[in-house]
Amino acid sequence: MKRIIGAVAVVAALIAASAAIAASTGTYHGTSVLHLDGSTAAHPFSLTVKAGRITRASFLAGSNCEFLAESRGVPAKIKITANRFNGKILLRGGPMLHLIGRFSGQKVSGTFTGTTKPGSSNCAIPKTTFSAKRG
Repeated sequence: MKRIIGAVAVVAALIAASAAIAASTGTYHGTSVLHLDGSTAAHPFSLTVKAGRITRASFLAGSNCEFLAESRGVPAKIKITANRFNGKILLRGGPMLHLIGRFSGQKVSGTFTGTTKPGSSNCAIPKTTFSAKRG
């Protein structure tokens, strides 16, 4: 019985350690890619992770009525749970970005959508995929 409890404890510790490694502190750099009407646009993208949260995001995104260039990064408070995240970043002036994704090892991938002007259906940011790796 003691061996089983010990084995379960070891497995639980390994699972917890692998979860911590997957979303380790640091900046993940990569690209976001938008496919729209037969065209493809790729832009720089990055996320900064600290203490189990996404704390900063850097991206380029656009809608029919406005273009967002947040290349210096914007503050974020998105919690990472079981290597997954789903949260919103509110920007000055009303634009909003909704990030959904997951960490796998030293990589992160997912999608974002949002709006450049709240309340306007013409100002929606189309679904854009992203992938990045730590380093």
